[in-house]
Amino acid sequence: MILKAEEHKKCNRADWGFTLIELLIAVSILVLLSGMMMPAFTKYVEKAREQRYITEAKAVCEAAQLYLIDMGIDGSSLRPEELSELLCDREVSSPRHVLYPYLTQRATRDAEIKHVFLSEAGLSGIKYSVRGYTIIVMSAGEATIEKDERQ
Repeated sequence: MILKAEEHKKCNRADWGFTLIELLIAVSILVLLSGMMMPAFTKYVEKAREQRYITEAKAVCEAAQLYLIDMGIDGSSLRPEELSELLCDREVSSPRHVLYPYLTQRATRDAEIKHVFLSEAGLSGIKYSVRGYTIIVMSAGEATIEKDERQ
């Protein structure tokens, strides 16, 4: 069957676009799917944040080891209390912190060294705190992380 030009235009105009119901159904399906994916996405973001903080804590531990090596080369050995006071006095990202020149990248704001673990051989690890996480890094490279649930 061959349509005339006017009839052909009328058919095409009626088929243009979506109806309101079709658009509402499509949007509701998208909202439902995104709602199902959101918990998985937030879990991945949280894991990435934890891994970033662990990597940062390891870098701070290495910086503290380098600082101790430099202090030993200078011949000015520090008592454990003095060392704890030096490393734990302010946030690590501060330019006034003694480890600031030893860090290759800037530490997260509000990150602090809470405790320094020392042995006869030198620094054996640190307890690092950043934005509701507490990370314990040993000089061998192993790290444990705990999230403060009150945050």
